[in-house]
Amino acid sequence: MTQSYRTAFASLSLGLALGLTSGLTAAPLAAIPDRFHGTWDDVASDCSTNSDALLRISASEMRFYESVSKITKVEADGDAIIVTTLSSGEGETWESALRLSITGDTLSMKVVGAAWGPFERKRCPNLEG
Repeated sequence: MTQSYRTAFASLSLGLALGLTSGLTAAPLAAIPDRFHGTWDDVASDCSTNSDALLRISASEMRFYESVSKITKVEADGDAIIVTTLSSGEGETWESALRLSITGDTLSMKVVGAAWGPFERKRCPNLEG
């Protein structure tokens, strides 16, 4: 896991502890909607299988380069979603909440409660399936 992701999840934990995410008003969903499923890569990358920024999203999990996030809750937030995850990687586990939205072929992913971000990823149709 890259240092920026570790920092993101540490900041999220602090935000959750301080109650910074308590203002969310979202409708519950059964799983991550289909429009978010697929393989995504950093906008500056070439969607190759060698990229360490690849993100694979399915109905029930998000797979990063060196971590897996199991989805524990999904909520609609307008056209976006808020996903709560239980993640593990490199011998660590953590809980986080991420806001995901899509514009065109770009996925925006922001740690809820963080003052920085979002991370952006582009869809990789050549890596689907």
